Amino acid sequence: MDYLKAFPELDEYTIEAADGHFIDHACHTEKNSKGKVYAAEGIYALNLRSGLLRFLCLVTNGTQRHQEVPVLRDHIEKQNKGNNSSQKHLYVYDKAVTDFVWWDRQKRHANYMISMLKENSIATLVESIHFDSRHEINTGVEAYSVYENKGIKFNVVDYRDPETGKLYRFVTTFPMTINPGTIAMLYFKRWTIEKTFNNTKTQCSSFSIPLPSNSYLHPAEQYFNDSVGSKRPKSLPIICFPDGIS
Repeated sequence: MDYLKAFPELDEYTIEAADGHFIDHACHTEKNSKGKVYAAEGIYALNLRSGLLRFLCLVTNGTQRHQEVPVLRDHIEKQNKGNNSSQKHLYVYDKAVTDFVWWDRQKRHANYMISMLKENSIATLVESIHFDSRHEINTGVEAYSVYENKGIKFNVVDYRDPETGKLYRFVTTFPMTINPGTIAMLYFKRWTIEKTFNNTKTQCSSFSIPLPSNSYLHPAEQYFNDSVGSKRPKSLPIICFPDGIS
C-alpha cells in the first residue's frame, strides 16, 4: 500500500515523520551518581507512505539526560556511511531539528527535511518561487520563497489555514520543484505520530490507533485523503514495549 501514490513528485523519496518519545525506564536501570534515573527516550519514525511506525534510534535508556537532535544527526550520518542506495530520504520533524548548515550538507547524501520555521529565525528573503496557485493542493499557500541564513539557502512556505486563519511557516530543503501545498500536507500528516505516542501511553495493549475524524481537515490534508479515497486506513499500527523493556 502506498498512501502517497497520488503524489508522483514524491516517488523518489522515502518519507518519514520522526520524533522523540519517552517511556518509563526499565526496572533494572542503574541510578546515576546522584541516585536518579530518568525516563527512557527513543526516536521513532512513521512512514507516511506505508503507515508503519519503526524504532529509529535510542536517545537514552534512563541512566542520564540526553538531547535527541544530536543523536538523530549521528544516526543519519552513520547511515550515510553505509548507504549506497540512490533513494532520497525526507525527514519531517519539529522545530528542534532545524540546523540550516547541517541540513545543507545532507543534500549531498540525498537527505532532506521539512519543519516549522522558528519564530526567532533570522533569514533574508532572496526570491519568490513560482507555483501553480490554481492547483487544489496549493489551496491556502500565500507564498513560496527562497530565504538565506549565513550563506545557506532554503525554502519557506507560508500557508494560512482557510478555516482558522492561522498562518503556518514551513521550512524545507526540498527542491523548489515540489508543490508548496505538498510540503504543508506532509507536515500536517506529521501530527499523526503525536497521536500514536499518546495512544501508546494509555492503550499499549492495543496494536492500532484510529485516525483523526474528518470533522474538519485543512485543504492540504483533505486533498491527501481524497487522493487515497477508499484505501485510506482506518487505523495505523503502533509499537508497544512490554513492561520492563527499554
